[in-house]
Amino acid sequence: MDKKSFEKLMKSVQQAVDYAQGKPVDNIREYVVHVPKKVNVKKIRKKLCMTQKSFAETFGFSLQSVKYWESDRREPEAAAKVLLNTIAYSPETVILANR
Repeated sequence: MDKKSFEKLMKSVQQAVDYAQGKPVDNIREYVVHVPKKVNVKKIRKKLCMTQKSFAETFGFSLQSVKYWESDRREPEAAAKVLLNTIAYSPETVILANR
């Protein structure tokens, strides 16, 4: 690694530390992800013409979770809701990202 690359890397590390400690940081991107209140897992799965098993296997969920979500016995956690929302919007992107 050349000196310039090393210096950029160290600056990034220092920015990350400062940010984590609540200090002001210049030129940092922040993203806010909207977490939907409700996600219709069955509708997403049906739109993709997938069985519960294939949906679970393809996107890394347990089959039991998919069954619980679809029967309203459980609600997906926030991270799962965001992933499910992404699957609904662009399933190919999620599949490609997990190869």
